[in-house]
Amino acid sequence: MKVGLVLGGGGARGLAHVGVIKVLREAGIPINVITGTSMGALIGGVYAQQESAEILEARVVDFITGPKFKELGVNNFRQKQQRDPDDILSQLTHKVKRRLVINLAANRLALLKMERLQVAVTELLEDRPIEECKLPFACVATDLNSGCEVQFREGNIRTAVEASSAIPGFIPPVEMNGKMLIDGSVINNFPVELAREMGAERVLVVNVSLQFEENSPVDNVIDLVMRAGQITNRKLNELLQEKADLVISPEIGDVHWSEFTRVKELIALGEQAARDKLPEIEKILASPRTWLERVFQFLGWKN
Repeated sequence: MKVGLVLGGGGARGLAHVGVIKVLREAGIPINVITGTSMGALIGGVYAQQESAEILEARVVDFITGPKFKELGVNNFRQKQQRDPDDILSQLTHKVKRRLVINLAANRLALLKMERLQVAVTELLEDRPIEECKLPFACVATDLNSGCEVQFREGNIRTAVEASSAIPGFIPPVEMNGKMLIDGSVINNFPVELAREMGAERVLVVNVSLQFEENSPVDNVIDLVMRAGQITNRKLNELLQEKADLVISPEIGDVHWSEFTRVKELIALGEQAARDKLPEIEKILASPRTWLERVFQFLGWKN
């Protein structure tokens, strides 16, 4: 029974993937195929190259707690205040900062340079083709020009992960063969079908998306647009997760995508979520495939 592990995007929340992989390996659960999007692509790529949960955890923790990560200034994107401050001077400062960001965004494709993402990718991933990974690995990106999903099953793994992780508005698109590639989560946060195409007979998804908050306040145009996007993403993610055999959702609360310094806490949350699901996982892997599943896979059809 070949097991596919699908790791979703979520920025720093994706560090929980490390904990899930640790527990699966400790429990003897095989990982035969791995696919991912955005942060899930990065974590999945590191594991696919090494096939060692210990090396994966050591590389991730050492980098995030080291000087090179601190120089990137990612934590500065954590929004400290959800509401405008009360005093007039603070309000004025807040509005000036917001205006500067708006002016900046009007004249460039991203708030950050690609070099910031490249530092992380270079530190964590070896500069090798995807085909040389110890485990079958693939990740997805979104093409802004065609609006279609782009799958990476071969080629340079660093370039593939950079394209899959290019957060719209924060990281500039990766230009490749006439395509403008951005974060894969825009179109497919959980590439389940891709894992099945690569031979997975049972697929486990790790979902580190923020939980949908009902009755969230909408006070301005930006809030309204953001809320509409959240609703769309929730529905798309639900549909994608329905294709999996099981979904592991670590209790990450409201962790911001930029809170990488909570790395050890997030890994522990991933471990706990995986342990809680072990009985279900073992039950799924113990059940034989139905004849219909075998026929569908043999013919390459989607069930």
